[in-house]
Amino acid sequence: MRGIKGLVYETSVLDANEGIRFRGKTITECQAQLPKAKGGEEPLPEGLFWLLVTSQIPTQEQVDSFVCLMMKIIQVLFLYHYPKVSFGF
Repeated sequence: MRGIKGLVYETSVLDANEGIRFRGKTITECQAQLPKAKGGEEPLPEGLFWLLVTSQIPTQEQVDSFVCLMMKIIQVLFLYHYPKVSFGF
């Protein structure tokens, strides 16, 4: 293809009946299997992120640890840019 302008792309297949799949799981399966917030009916976004990154359904403890870690990272990044601000937690 030297000298020829071309476009390479990869298409994805979306089944009209099943819909989107996340790591092989349908939305309905994700809603049933992923951890939910206390009193909530829908999965936590952090649980879906965990599934997308690791291909494994997280436990509630793993999601809680991940949320705690992300909060600490956000605090460090925020304090790096705004050192005079303090957090109450």
